[in-house]
Amino acid sequence: MPDLKIPQPIALPKRRKGCVECQQRRMQVRNSAKRGIFIPSQRVAVVPDATVQVLWYKVGRGSLGLGGVTGYKGLVVPPDSVKGWNFISAHAPSAIMISSTEPIRLAGFFNTGCAPVSSAVFFANGNYVGQLRQPGITTDDQFGSFTLERGEHLLEVILNESSNTEAQTIWVYKKQNGHE
Repeated sequence: MPDLKIPQPIALPKRRKGCVECQQRRMQVRNSAKRGIFIPSQRVAVVPDATVQVLWYKVGRGSLGLGGVTGYKGLVVPPDSVKGWNFISAHAPSAIMISSTEPIRLAGFFNTGCAPVSSAVFFANGNYVGQLRQPGITTDDQFGSFTLERGEHLLEVILNESSNTEAQTIWVYKKQNGHE
């Protein structure tokens, strides 16, 4: 899979007034993001609560977003049922390989407030998690709880309608009850 993006921490030079090296490196990061090439930063590989680590990913637009920020210049606006959960924003179609240190409860949703552009189907390790057509609800709301044990897992979102090439989809998870 040659076009997968693998998060690896990089160190940007400290910002110093007039430092040409700093300005060039920051421009390289900005320009690569515009071309769809991902130059990772230290905060990309581990989700803020450290239960989940992203091993690699491929998204339909932008980059991977963590901690309530999307990878396409926006904020995650979750449905009420998942407020307080952890978010992995991956603009569909997408594939994300994660590693979890504990069992997690998992769901997917369209970012609330986005226009419903397509029907998205969510899969974890090839297992059906749910299908959505509108924002404001989660796969957990419609299809019930989906649990992943600790270990490596492939999360995928595919779009059913060929006329739409992308959708604002979010994975959401929290530690499974009894493991908090």
